[in-house]
Amino acid sequence: MIGGTFFFVAFLKLSCYTSIQMYRGEHLSMSQKQNKPTELHRMVDVSTAQLNHSKEQSLLYLRQKLIDTANSFVNDIFQQEPLDSNPTKKELQNILLEKQKDVEGLNKGYAEKARIQAQNVVHEAHRRYFRRLIGRLAHASERIKEKDASRLYYYVPQHIENIITEKQLKELEAFVKQGSTQKALDLFRAVVLEKESHPLDALQVQVIQEMHRQVLQKHQRPQFAKGDDFCLQIHLDYRFVTKHHERIHEMNERAVLIFDEENKQFKTFLSLSNPIPRGKRIQLPICIRERTIKRLDRQGRLKSIVLELSENGVKVKLVFAKQKTNPKPVETCQFAIGRDFGYTNTCTLSVAKIEQTLDEEEVTRLCNLDKEEAKQYLSTHVQEDDNIVERKQFNGKRFLALMNEHSEHIRKLSSQIDGIYNKVERLKGWLVGTLRLAKDAWISKESRFLEENVQRNHQKFFLLLELVEKLKRKRRWLYKKMLGVRKSWFGFVANEEVSLAKKYKAIVIREKLTLKPIEKESIEYKGKAFNKMLSNGARGTYENISGQKLEFWGIGEYGVGAWYTSSTCIKHGLVDKQMRKSQESFVCPLCAKEKNADMNAADVLANYFGLKAIDL
Repeated sequence: MIGGTFFFVAFLKLSCYTSIQMYRGEHLSMSQKQNKPTELHRMVDVSTAQLNHSKEQSLLYLRQKLIDTANSFVNDIFQQEPLDSNPTKKELQNILLEKQKDVEGLNKGYAEKARIQAQNVVHEAHRRYFRRLIGRLAHASERIKEKDASRLYYYVPQHIENIITEKQLKELEAFVKQGSTQKALDLFRAVVLEKESHPLDALQVQVIQEMHRQVLQKHQRPQFAKGDDFCLQIHLDYRFVTKHHERIHEMNERAVLIFDEENKQFKTFLSLSNPIPRGKRIQLPICIRERTIKRLDRQGRLKSIVLELSENGVKVKLVFAKQKTNPKPVETCQFAIGRDFGYTNTCTLSVAKIEQTLDEEEVTRLCNLDKEEAKQYLSTHVQEDDNIVERKQFNGKRFLALMNEHSEHIRKLSSQIDGIYNKVERLKGWLVGTLRLAKDAWISKESRFLEENVQRNHQKFFLLLELVEKLKRKRRWLYKKMLGVRKSWFGFVANEEVSLAKKYKAIVIREKLTLKPIEKESIEYKGKAFNKMLSNGARGTYENISGQKLEFWGIGEYGVGAWYTSSTCIKHGLVDKQMRKSQESFVCPLCAKEKNADMNAADVLANYFGLKAIDL
């Protein structure tokens, strides 16, 4: 039922242009050159009231019709073999403009959005195809580095790996490095389409054919709404919202008013164009509450309105924009926040009062110290006085426990799936042998057999395949849940960090460090899914989230080398890994007292730019 709110994991990279964005895990959009933005954007949810049956059906119809129209456009222009025919973007547009005239039962404005999106994703699919061909040719001689790999090269057929020479592969790479990409593509066309081998020898021809086979295998027709997590986004403009510019202006004025104590919310209707031509407009009730824009800068303004449609619900989102402001000069900063990111304690923040004026050139130098220079610097510079004015530590034990719980469930599901696949393979082998079929023959689900045992195993074969799909859907749902939990927790911590930086008008100093997966032999090992969560950007995800928030508020962020930050006492200038007694404990022999290791690391980072040289 459409109405209320729904949980949605995929996020949109905001654009100034009106467009439809369609998702399946990662959204399909055209890759474009991105100029440095002069505006920063934030998307915020808006409450929507319960919709009546008529509005629900109209929005469901809009979603399905847009998906079907976009997929139909994709089918009209997608080239299965771009080497044979590669229309330009303008040619694709001309083809679809003719096809758009034949679209029935859909408002022209919505049909145009479907056309533009289909054109963009197909053009990008063709470009990706050619980039993959060129990339493989440019790295023809690249060897597989894994020790236990059964092959020597990535792009060379296995049966000629021990025959072809390095020189022959380098000659192939020369087509990219010495000539244009067009020359390299002409080589592929000559070998693959025209069956010409000159000036290549027989082994080189096989390498070209193998590269083409690999790329063609990956070249799949784009399809919208392929997965059950698909969400459709429509950026609404004057064609879909009555008095669009006036409505934007009105909502901007109200957004300012609801900062006042007496104006807590603003209710209005969005008058949307009906997806059916000349149909009655859809009046969509929305409510902007005080908490919706509480986190936004007062200088921000409403840029656009976005409608999100999924199978389970509808959402309206507002895109706020503000002019990008550069962080204030480091020379004017009086406070610095040190951020230590870890496992058990997700984030530890220390706020230090800087006693001297910082120098931009010196700060840049300190950010680029190598390992030995960092050790020398920390050994010869100290902060004798306790200048930490506030500390915050965010314990991640509950977060890690929840991630571990989901990871364990995923591990069990993966084990079940592997076991079922083994049964499927055995059943397939039995059916192929009994029915005397070729090994690669297709077995139809609708087939019927007179022999009872054949019919029984045939049914069991397809029941097991259905069970595998069910378990895979459950596993995908758990991965999405892990992603949602991680982003939610990191978002909360990042908001706290921003609040602290705004409170003290401070800069943020963090380590340039990557979290490594836990080794399988370690007692801390929690399975592949948990390690996947870490290696796929636990730290990177947090840095992206916090970095975007800091940039939005014009707060300076600096990264320094992670060397010795967790094994240094800045009061005495001692650098020794032995002082880090455990994950939680840090003991300096001169201080003669135990400190929390993460807090000590955050203190070091907060003082990194303000340490004073030891008087010798």
